[in-house]
Amino acid sequence: LNEYLDAMSNCIMDCEGAIDKYIGDAIMAVFGIPFKRNSLEQIKRDATNAITACLAMHDQLQPLNENLKSRGLPAIKIGIGMHTGSLMAGSVGGKRRANYSVIGDTVNTAARLEPMNKQFTDNNPYNLLISGDTFELVKDTFTGIQVGEIQLRGKQESTKIYTIFGKK
Repeated sequence: LNEYLDAMSNCIMDCEGAIDKYIGDAIMAVFGIPFKRNSLEQIKRDATNAITACLAMHDQLQPLNENLKSRGLPAIKIGIGMHTGSLMAGSVGGKRRANYSVIGDTVNTAARLEPMNKQFTDNNPYNLLISGDTFELVKDTFTGIQVGEIQLRGKQESTKIYTIFGKK
């Protein structure tokens, strides 16, 4: 598990992402903190960096799985959910224990997209599902298609779901 988390974390941090936390074998990463993004150009750069990190994670997973297989260990599969939007960042917790984290609808939307990788397997080469909001920001840099549109729990509007095929 630590080998996997190390390899994936390096991909995220090499692309200017921050690790918010590890949740079992999952990594919650954020791009665009700790400073507020004020321009569309900055937000696009963060979204592009996030997808670049995801593609790098996919590339790193293949040799990692070969190594695990050679040692008689099971292969690891990943699924990634991504959404772009506003969030709250700061210390969260009580007086005796607090940690820096992010909260808000943006975080919840990304978390709800991630498990849908089990449902949307066709045309999803990187096991990466992104919201329509994120796709609008990166469509000039990456190729992708809409694979669905769903009503996420707690949302008034439906969410368009896209997958990425790679860089243009």
